[in-house]
Amino acid sequence: MHKKMKFNLTISAVAILTLLITGCSSSVEKETKTKKTTKEVAKEVKVINKDEIDKVYVNPNEYKDSKIELYGKVFQMKSNNGKTILQVWGDPKNSEKNTVIEIAKKDLNVKTEDIVHIVGTVKGELKGENAFGGKVSALSVLASEVEKSDYATAFSPAIKTIEVNQNQQQNNLFFEISKIEIAKEETRVFLKITNNTQETASFYSFNSKLIQGSKQFDEKENYEAKYPEVQSEILPGVTTEGIITFENVDMNNGNIKISLEGSNENYDLEFNPYVFDIALQ
Repeated sequence: MHKKMKFNLTISAVAILTLLITGCSSSVEKETKTKKTTKEVAKEVKVINKDEIDKVYVNPNEYKDSKIELYGKVFQMKSNNGKTILQVWGDPKNSEKNTVIEIAKKDLNVKTEDIVHIVGTVKGELKGENAFGGKVSALSVLASEVEKSDYATAFSPAIKTIEVNQNQQQNNLFFEISKIEIAKEETRVFLKITNNTQETASFYSFNSKLIQGSKQFDEKENYEAKYPEVQSEILPGVTTEGIITFENVDMNNGNIKISLEGSNENYDLEFNPYVFDIALQ
């Protein structure tokens, strides 16, 4: 019986990247502050829009004291003197956009590998060395807010969401697609399977297909996202649900079909592919 292989992404850069994040706090505290009126501060503060984020990473010092909102995946964290320092990847897929976050909270409901949403102020470029003496740098942000988020929201937002709510059954094995999210780099299918038989059922995720026009797409797993998975072995009376991902589809290239396969241990029963016709417009 097929079981999905789990891959834990190992990033060599993480192993050697040892920025002196304990120095982040001191660098922030050493900055001199000049008292200004509320109107003067409001006039000077720049708010960075999401289209400018890449530019901030190129030259952090140019955006110093600007307000910023961004996402990242935590790969290091430390609490000290009532503060928490997080080191995150702003681009976890490519292990890029190294960012050091300081927030005046000791206990955050956050751990390594979490995706976080950050609101704060750019403090400029933070420089340090890795374990081999190589020069490294990071965007430094003094945060007012850090909270958990998820991969789709942070790095793969839906361009369009289609409410499907189609349910099919064969021999009391039910497949239901509730919705589909089409993002820039992937298509997410939200699937629920209910086994109302007396036998253990199987779902063959690796045989899932998306068809659009003359093109056929196989399942494309996104291990970085850690989406909930539809279980491959489903005991009697059990419901399982999760997300299946495919390549992104062309919204202007016609409707799509989703073909899914399942069966149970009663080999006298015949199961055909569950085929869902879905309009994109």
